[in-house]
Amino acid sequence: MTRVRDSLKKRPDARRAAGRRKKAQRGTRKVPFERRIEGISSMKLEELAGVIKEASEFEDPSFESIVIDLCLRRILKHMDPQSDQHPHAEQVYTLRRLIFLSGDALLVARTGFGKSIIFHAYTVLTGKITI
Repeated sequence: MTRVRDSLKKRPDARRAAGRRKKAQRGTRKVPFERRIEGISSMKLEELAGVIKEASEFEDPSFESIVIDLCLRRILKHMDPQSDQHPHAEQVYTLRRLIFLSGDALLVARTGFGKSIIFHAYTVLTGKITI
């Protein structure tokens, strides 16, 4: 998870925002956010929505993409524990746009690309219903 730490080191504004949140929420959160991100691979799917909510406070596109990527890996691992699948960059980009930017998205991809996982992941990561 050095990418996460490096992202926070490179973004002093994100570090300051994290510090302000820690001061405001002192005593309410037992595990620092960086550690929670490192533990995504072993989290229950129900806990991922909370990680997404916390990640939205950073307002850093590269950090948001890292969190989405890790969450997608966790969802894929849940669906097939024997495989080590990695999400496509387009899947991460589309989910980031839907979740953090609240924008519309159009993904045109071949059959078998993994478009359906975006609907599934959106529901898991936001708690909202997809149709």
